[in-house]
Amino acid sequence: MNAPQPISKYLQWSPEQAANFGIVPQSCRHRVHELPWFSDEGLVRLIDAQPREKLRVFMSGTEPEHRQRDHQPVDTEGASGAEILESVRKGKLWVNLQRIDTVDPRFDALGKQLYGELEQQCAHFHPAWINRAFLFISSPRAMVYLHADYQPNMLWHLRGEKTIWIYPAYDERIVSRERIEEICAGGEDDIDYRPEYEQYGKAFSIGPGETVSWPARSPHRVENGDSVNASLSTFHETIEDYARVIEHRADYMLRSRAPLLFRSVGGRNAPAPIKRVSYLAMSKLGLEKGRPVKQYYARWRIDPDAPQGVREIPGGPVLTEHSRMAARSAERIAA
Repeated sequence: MNAPQPISKYLQWSPEQAANFGIVPQSCRHRVHELPWFSDEGLVRLIDAQPREKLRVFMSGTEPEHRQRDHQPVDTEGASGAEILESVRKGKLWVNLQRIDTVDPRFDALGKQLYGELEQQCAHFHPAWINRAFLFISSPRAMVYLHADYQPNMLWHLRGEKTIWIYPAYDERIVSRERIEEICAGGEDDIDYRPEYEQYGKAFSIGPGETVSWPARSPHRVENGDSVNASLSTFHETIEDYARVIEHRADYMLRSRAPLLFRSVGGRNAPAPIKRVSYLAMSKLGLEKGRPVKQYYARWRIDPDAPQGVREIPGGPVLTEHSRMAARSAERIAA
């Protein structure tokens, strides 16, 4: 006699949606937004509880072409959770509560539940690890610029309305294979945007209770609607995808550090085992480029009384509170 299947607590996916998870871009239903954690009062409590080395704030503009000009770090020194949320309401800000699954046990349990349901429903889903979670709280009309995450991830939308544009993975009209390899090897994940990319992408306009997922390394960008937004982004890794990332890292390392060897073993067409052996050998020799700990310098600081929720720092820029606290934490660990 077959054991009864557990009833899904949060996912409201059809069998077809479950079969397409991670294979095509799609929007599905969930019930995470029904949790009583995401009211204004709940968000303030979450911000206040978040260690400042895991709390990043950025300004955005309104034009996807102008990331370099408009995507600016914001210092949070002296600001309470209530003041940060008020600044979000007034300005064009993104607040990133990094790895909230390691800070608040509720998000650890939530992620395990969500991924448990995915495994139950998606027969092809074989995770190596799950649930590196980031909570985003963002302003009306704010945007996330075009980028491609090297690990698979998905968005669980909780508050407000937003549109997310997803572009085909590995489409060299948008991003080169060399750039994807660099991202997998630890490089920055931003991609220069051009208006002609719109003909290749697919837009999903979503509200609370919708999940958007896409194939790994699909370039994507986001624009908020007219209200404060909250979304949970969770990262995971599948057994199959991890092997592909290792091949990308091998190609990057061989191409950039040992081009003669790269060509002699057959370049990207070399057998996967040769790539993996070459990658492991070069890693042991210390040739692998790790993802650097980036320091952020800000010209702006949270100010809920300012018209845009931020004020210019006299004598700035200054190292952000996030970077200062992260450096101190790293020093403590090293000691």
